[in-house]
Amino acid sequence: MDECLSFTDHTQNLTSKLMGSLCQISRVQHLFDKKTLISIINSLVFSKLYYCSTVWAGTFKENIRKLQLVQNFAARIISGKRNLTIFHPQLKTLDGYQSRTC
Repeated sequence: MDECLSFTDHTQNLTSKLMGSLCQISRVQHLFDKKTLISIINSLVFSKLYYCSTVWAGTFKENIRKLQLVQNFAARIISGKRNLTIFHPQLKTLDGYQSRTC
């Protein structure tokens, strides 16, 4: 947390770590079925993404955008889509996935 209570440093560190985890998961995603892939992403990524996420409500839009990019990348891995379409409708339909907006 920085002196302005904007969570910019925290958001930057968190998104960097989570994107690294998602990149590693995407390299081996073909080894898992969809249910296992969802469990892996929920436990390694979303648990950290959503921990105390309510306190980020007052942060800058740029920080929210970074967190949303992490969520979209995870949805892209789970859905198997590679293009840059909007995933919000697909987030709601993924089995075992609790859609939350950051």
